[in-house]
Amino acid sequence: CELKDQQQSFSGVGAKHQNARAERAIQTIMAMARTYMIHVGLRWNERGTDNLSLWPFAVRHAMWTYNRLPNVVTGLTPHELLTRTSADHTDLSRSHVWGCPVYVLDPKIQDGGKIPKWKRRARLGQFMGFSEEHSSLVALVRNLITGKISPQYHVVFDDRFHTVFGVDYDPDVVARIDEEVWIDGHDYYAEEEFDSDGELIYSPPPLEDCWLTEAERENAKAEAREQRERHKRLIEERKAATPGSAASDRRRNRGVDVVSDDDDDSLSLLDSESEGDERLDDEHDDDDGIVQIENIPKDSTTGPNLIEDIPDDEPDGDVWRGRLRRRGVSFADIPTS
Repeated sequence: CELKDQQQSFSGVGAKHQNARAERAIQTIMAMARTYMIHVGLRWNERGTDNLSLWPFAVRHAMWTYNRLPNVVTGLTPHELLTRTSADHTDLSRSHVWGCPVYVLDPKIQDGGKIPKWKRRARLGQFMGFSEEHSSLVALVRNLITGKISPQYHVVFDDRFHTVFGVDYDPDVVARIDEEVWIDGHDYYAEEEFDSDGELIYSPPPLEDCWLTEAERENAKAEAREQRERHKRLIEERKAATPGSAASDRRRNRGVDVVSDDDDDSLSLLDSESEGDERLDDEHDDDDGIVQIENIPKDSTTGPNLIEDIPDDEPDGDVWRGRLRRRGVSFADIPTS
């Protein structure tokens, strides 16, 4: 920069908008280079003339053209603003179509020699732009056989591709060229993300409505609704699969009879047991959880008589004794009358 009397400044990290002019110029140059390559692919597609590896030369020629195009407002070219000298724009009149066929004169004739009368006097090449190492406009020509590029001065340009064969218009060919050229030639913030089940979990922000047609707007709304429903369904499935959640408890208790919390202490008893059973457990259970027969009062004045408290609907006292036995009660001293 010091040798060319230029100054350099930097923009903030992740703040490309601070360098908006340079970014816009880069976008324009890249679009021009893509146009050059698509044009060559449609007009001349033999011996590697439409090879995508030639894109650096297309970008260089687009930059050369951009620096010599006058601004629509000021009428000045970037080259004039940089060098502070006026130009007569003769370079543009001597420019040629990038990638067009070029016929290079035989080296012996260039040196003033002679060749046999019926021998070919020129060989076919491809124009790759102008050399930056020469003072005048010296073309860079690609050898179609070896693939090497060299500066050549004695050349004839075929800007209209009349001397070569191309392909007829084919939508499939155009789509293929456009896809290959644009696959890595665009800027994007993020791509769509999918989970292991193939469900969409993230999509880039959509364009503003002013850039969309009516059909595209309706399609965007439908996709947004589907994404919301898919996200809601995913959340519900995760809640149901989480132990301890309400949805998980409902799924686990599905088909099981649940007793209401409003019931009394008879939850552990059978429905056919009477209220007397509960009083027996509540009043006479000791610390060991087993009721000894000597602790059961035998006098009806101090406590309930076991024989008299047998419900009337029981046909025999054996049923009552069986219930006490299941509760761990010893029947050694049970009075019989």
